[in-house]
Amino acid sequence: MKTGRYRKYKALGFVEALIAIAVAGIASIVLMSIAINTISQVVRNEIENNLTEKAVEGASMAKKIAANNNESETGLFPQIDGNEGNCYAFTGDNNNPEFQMSGSDFQIACRYDAGEREQCLSYKTQDQSIFRVMCILPDSVPSSGLVVGKIVTGLADCDGTSDKGKCKINDYEYFLGVKVEQKN
Repeated sequence: MKTGRYRKYKALGFVEALIAIAVAGIASIVLMSIAINTISQVVRNEIENNLTEKAVEGASMAKKIAANNNESETGLFPQIDGNEGNCYAFTGDNNNPEFQMSGSDFQIACRYDAGEREQCLSYKTQDQSIFRVMCILPDSVPSSGLVVGKIVTGLADCDGTSDKGKCKINDYEYFLGVKVEQKN
């Protein structure tokens, strides 16, 4: 009779051990999913921070070009009138920026708001993973020389067809206003 009780007790201990293993497994799965979500958010924050930094840097470049334009005899900034909606790419470095030109004309990079994001992708910053363009908005006032623009930055290797991973991060838009003397 003692033998039967002992076997019952052993079987009960085995079941308790299986339950403990299952609970530990479930807890580890929950902790791993929390860790994965945290790491994903950290990566997302880092990318968004980089996009913001490149946009602010682009605004600074546009302001330098406008200041140089106002001191120069030749036009270094695209005409406002007729270019609303056009986006322009930067060349040069942060200390000596310019807008990309084709001969003596400013080269239109893309029309971001008109759905031409894919055309903007080839105008990358120095690190080659982010594109950056400056768009002239319709709110600009040609008569006073006020350019209302936005710097658009985004991931250059996300062409809009993927909605997974880092490609779920939206492009960043940084708005600015600069006073530009219109030159002919």
